[in-house]
Amino acid sequence: MSSAAFKAAAGAAGIGGVTGGGILINNHLSNNRFTIKELIFEHKTKVAITEAKCTSLLEEKVSGESDPKYREFLTGCTRDKKVGDLLKGFTLMPTGGDYEAKWKKRFTKYKQAKQGTAFPIKDVVLGDSDSENTEEHLKKLKDGCSNQWSKAVTGNEEQTYLDALKDWCSLEETKNDG
Repeated sequence: MSSAAFKAAAGAAGIGGVTGGGILINNHLSNNRFTIKELIFEHKTKVAITEAKCTSLLEEKVSGESDPKYREFLTGCTRDKKVGDLLKGFTLMPTGGDYEAKWKKRFTKYKQAKQGTAFPIKDVVLGDSDSENTEEHLKKLKDGCSNQWSKAVTGNEEQTYLDALKDWCSLEETKNDG
């Protein structure tokens, strides 16, 4: 084989190798793409908004969290995740009406659950002389529960904190209702 023919054959093989390698790399990269839905599911502090324009984008493929399409989705189609979002199957107990007796019973038991200076929910504190029969005092538990339920998630919430919110603040029957 002449030197010129060899160089031409080697050049063609090189181009074919580069093209084949490019296809191989492209296939590998496309397999490492995620849907926006997958990334949002893993996100600790954001939750997708269920508007039509947003839900239609959930199956879009993106390269990762730095992908411009994903960043745009975060800006326009998510909200901060609230602690209540972590409490699947539980509802914040409403105030007023038929729920007053339940709030009063929980208030009494909440005061009794104090250990030393610590209450079951760190940021919901009652005074020693507070009474379930005084609306201002009862409001401390109701508002405290509401504030904690609506608080933005940090991603570091402990299970004991979440369990305490379920036990003291949820509409569902708990050990504190008996």
